[in-house]
Amino acid sequence: MTETLRSATPQDVHNTYTQAQAFSHQTTWNQPKYSWQIENVQQLQQMSMVDLTSHLKQLLAAQFALDNLKQAHQQRTANFIQNYRQTKDRVNADFKTYTWQVQHPTLRAYFQQNQTDHLPVEEKINNADTRFAKYGLLGIIILTIVLSLNTGTYLFLNSTWTGLAIVALLLICFIAFVLLYFFAKLHLPFSQPIPFYRNHRIRALKRRIAKTDDRFCRENDRYNQSKLKTEFKYDESLQANRSVYVEQMAAEQTDTARYLQGYAQTIKAQIGYFPPHDTHDMRHLLYVYTAFLDGRATTWQEATTYIDQQEQLHHMQQTLVAEIRSAKQAITDSISQASQTITKEIFRNTVAINGLGQNIREQTQTINEWNSIQTSIMDYQTELLKNNNRKIGADI
Repeated sequence: MTETLRSATPQDVHNTYTQAQAFSHQTTWNQPKYSWQIENVQQLQQMSMVDLTSHLKQLLAAQFALDNLKQAHQQRTANFIQNYRQTKDRVNADFKTYTWQVQHPTLRAYFQQNQTDHLPVEEKINNADTRFAKYGLLGIIILTIVLSLNTGTYLFLNSTWTGLAIVALLLICFIAFVLLYFFAKLHLPFSQPIPFYRNHRIRALKRRIAKTDDRFCRENDRYNQSKLKTEFKYDESLQANRSVYVEQMAAEQTDTARYLQGYAQTIKAQIGYFPPHDTHDMRHLLYVYTAFLDGRATTWQEATTYIDQQEQLHHMQQTLVAEIRSAKQAITDSISQASQTITKEIFRNTVAINGLGQNIREQTQTINEWNSIQTSIMDYQTELLKNNNRKIGADI
């Protein structure tokens, strides 16, 4: 890690988020308040159409640029926050997977050998089911009858001991099934011997695997979370993620703030030429500007009267940005070009400020370095997880 990089702490992340929220709610984003006197009315009425449209275009362009800036800033900030949380969740999930991998080698070997991803599930046993006992009794009775008719005499004549053994076995089975029938009537847990034995085998398998894995973890210090985090580079990964987030948010705020101040100053310088009632809704001013460019009005009074008569305010549902983008091409080009001119002027002025350009370059370089570190750690962790899967059972 580069020595010049400063690692961000969880407190830095919290402070960065708080600062971002405060920045988003700055009054600079809002339309400035200003007084409007009779002298202002007279000045507006005496203003030539060229000057009027020039001030109007500058105001609309600055407001358009500011609204675009706000939308872009909100989107980028939301993306930074989302990426930070997703990366944090991924690191935690991968570490959880890694911890499980290194603590359950026997279980993983079982999964691989049996081509499965889970242990056998115990069967739910109905202890009141008497069918097994009934079928068993019926089978014993049928078997006894068959043996008596076909082989009973032969067995007794040729091998008395064999015959007695078969009779004793049949009797024992008969008594066993009778007992199983009564056990089922009493809902005793061993009334179903086959599923009971199968579940017993499953429990024994689980205990054997768990015991083997537990012994492996104790012998190899696999319960040591600090050791596992060191192996996985868990803290370094979260640290890089925090640092990327903090630097990105700081750079975004630095870059946005310089344009915000410039747009706000332009709006403040231009908005005082027009009545607050009309500037309250910038979309209304856009229609006034359109009326001038279309030649439907030559004075402020004519333009506003025309717009009011057309009742276009009642049909404006979009934002200023959407309204401008959906306007006639000539209007869109006019506002966009003025907006670009304002933006370029702000850029030239702010870059000239001592240290600002250098600060932006340093922030960009820091972000790139932290991104490189983060990518390197992610590659290491991904390869570590893959290697663990390739080494299933190797340490057992």
